[in-house]
Amino acid sequence: MCTLIQMMWIIILFVIALWDIRYQRLPIWMLIGLLMAAMGCKIIQRDVSIMEIMAGIAVGGCFLAVSKVTREAFGYADSILIVILGVFLGVWDLFILLSVAFLLAALFSFCGLLIGRFSRRLAFPFIPFLTISYVGMVFWKW
Repeated sequence: MCTLIQMMWIIILFVIALWDIRYQRLPIWMLIGLLMAAMGCKIIQRDVSIMEIMAGIAVGGCFLAVSKVTREAFGYADSILIVILGVFLGVWDLFILLSVAFLLAALFSFCGLLIGRFSRRLAFPFIPFLTISYVGMVFWKW
């Protein structure tokens, strides 16, 4: 059951990442549906304590505040997805996921700057890095 749910989340995250790359925004109905799915998974699985889930939501809330303060330099959809992943993973796995995602984004940016393809002002979607990090976490724990 756990592996099936993880594989479904991988597919969902890949679809969302492709959507984010293509349209550079996500519909609110998609994010609300994902939040409901994450809550449903936690009701079924019960593998993460309520305190870890609440802390994961708080981390996502901090990212929402960053989105607001920076006038969406870090997108709202990215922040809302972090809230959703906080519900689904709990705070400790969320920290690991975010660390890897930011590391991958930094390496991507560095390589782009190094070869001259990027400028310092270039914006790119963050959800693909969250997706790659989630996939890595699933296979690392498997």
